[in-house]
Amino acid sequence: MACMHAYGFKKVLSNELMDLSDKISQSEKFDSWFNKCIDLLSKIIDLKHNKKVFSESFTQCIESFYKLLASEKFPKTLCHANFGRDHLMFQYDNDHNPIRCCLLNFQTVSFLSPVFDLFIFLYGNTTSQFRENHLLELTRYYYNELSTKLEKHQLKANDILTKIDFETICVDMVIIGRVISWIRKILETMNENEKFSASQNIFDFINSNSNEKVLQEIKHSEYEPVLIQILKEVEELLEYRNIGKEVCFNVAKQKLKSEISVKKISVDLPSSRTGYMGAHKFLNIHVQCDSKPINLKYFLKFVPEEQGQLNFLEFASGFKREVLIYKEIFETMKKLGVGIYSIVPVCHVVSHNFLLLDFLDEYRNRSKYEMFDFQHLNVMLRSLAKLHASSVIWEEKLSKQEGKPFLLGEKYNEILREVVYSNRAITDGMVDSILIVNDHLLKMIDSNVLKEKLMKIFDKVLDYLTASSKYRNVLNHSDLWSSNMMFKYNTNNEPIHCKLIDYQFCRYLPQSHDVLMSLYLTTSTETCEKYKLELLRNYHSYFKEELEEHDIDCDNIITFEEFLDSCEEMKPFSMIQKATFYHFIMQMPEYEKEFLASVELQDMFFKRGDRYDIITRNCEYEQYRELMRDSHVPLIEYLKTL
Repeated sequence: MACMHAYGFKKVLSNELMDLSDKISQSEKFDSWFNKCIDLLSKIIDLKHNKKVFSESFTQCIESFYKLLASEKFPKTLCHANFGRDHLMFQYDNDHNPIRCCLLNFQTVSFLSPVFDLFIFLYGNTTSQFRENHLLELTRYYYNELSTKLEKHQLKANDILTKIDFETICVDMVIIGRVISWIRKILETMNENEKFSASQNIFDFINSNSNEKVLQEIKHSEYEPVLIQILKEVEELLEYRNIGKEVCFNVAKQKLKSEISVKKISVDLPSSRTGYMGAHKFLNIHVQCDSKPINLKYFLKFVPEEQGQLNFLEFASGFKREVLIYKEIFETMKKLGVGIYSIVPVCHVVSHNFLLLDFLDEYRNRSKYEMFDFQHLNVMLRSLAKLHASSVIWEEKLSKQEGKPFLLGEKYNEILREVVYSNRAITDGMVDSILIVNDHLLKMIDSNVLKEKLMKIFDKVLDYLTASSKYRNVLNHSDLWSSNMMFKYNTNNEPIHCKLIDYQFCRYLPQSHDVLMSLYLTTSTETCEKYKLELLRNYHSYFKEELEEHDIDCDNIITFEEFLDSCEEMKPFSMIQKATFYHFIMQMPEYEKEFLASVELQDMFFKRGDRYDIITRNCEYEQYRELMRDSHVPLIEYLKTL
């Protein structure tokens, strides 16, 4: 299969198949077959379920995933598109082990994602128990084989279909696989009963019989057990979507390092919401391991359910960036011997719409209204220093190995580039919002004078967000407010460790960007100024310790004096960030409920940069007014000096 797909990619990429485009289906034959399968299953559901809306939900779910997976987003190659066992011939060795496979009958060959062929084969020819145990193992084996075969054609798999994209498709393709397995179950039952002339091939079976004819046959009582089983699995699919037992088995097996069986999966909602750019749930995987029942808990981070926030996340490439950070950058750091997973959660599974992460059961968030004290700030900065040092260690090690400079920002320039502050509507909205706080609440300065002074910073705002030629750049988190930090506490309720979460807005900048952001967004101006120098000194000391563990001289990267200079230069932007972040992240619960339910309010804020409503209505609350004073008074006092 991998050999055929690699050959197809070679021909497609070299435009050698243009003359055959009228003879090879783009996907029409498979589309037609699959749509007929969906129609049949939908009618079967109607027979066994008393709610029409249930079959409609099923159809919508399957069609949405099929549309995504068959889209132009994923590269296509020559696919067989009919991997029934009657189209496969094996050669065996003397011990009856298969050593070679020949593919037969290419009447249905189509241009599809190669993962369609892979899942047609696996779900059309194996049992559910076998797939639970081996699905992701076999998909990884296939990708390695595809990479090897492509190399023979002087092609690189990562240039065509990255490993991350491949793994993402495989998680989502489980839903398509389920459809294939259900059709196969119906076919097998018909063959067992010998009451209906059915082929051994699910494609021929569907194409050569009308759905009405099949429905008439399966109304007989002998089909009841298999139909009940299919309906049960459909109910599970609609509840858990692409979080299948196959995925859960793989995650649990990696965790427990032992033979297991997945007994049940369930999904719970958190008691309260933290953060805005995601929908959060908890996944429970109930397994039997060495005759003992064990419950494993994981954190599910879905893309936002609110359309306005989803639109903004897509505009900022936030989800795509976070996937890359977790599945490529952090994984590479781990391979280089950097203990990155001591400060970030492990990401186990990636789909097109969710991340499956460690559940940090010993850690908790602080309320966004609960300002950090010295202890929390110091513990947080130790973890931040490790994050920053990790990217320097990577760069230094690869530069030494390759004999030439390696920069993270150059390798990942496209995904780490600035998009938010380069949008004029957004930055204009930020300027106006500071004017609104001044005019509506503070009345500290003439509005025209304030705008003129603000523009001195905003006219060069992208300079603060461009990789520096003066100071060493590192991987920055760039969204360091309290919801993205989780603390572990001792028995005296003192913070002893911090993990940093949510990597949707990472940038490649001097470390002062993150350091000041984390200080300004999590504590009061009074506390920040009181402990700032001590905290900066501690941070640099932690950063130095991390580098020294890998025999890197910190003074060759950045001295403490240079770090202080960098912080001083970043300070104007950090004050702007605090003011403009607080408008949104500090909104009151009463307003937040309305905001999350209104696409209009979300678009007003995210798309049009209009912050008048969110500021003026939240200013009805004294707590919000006090936060506006704390974040804006120092900024305006500074602007007066310009």
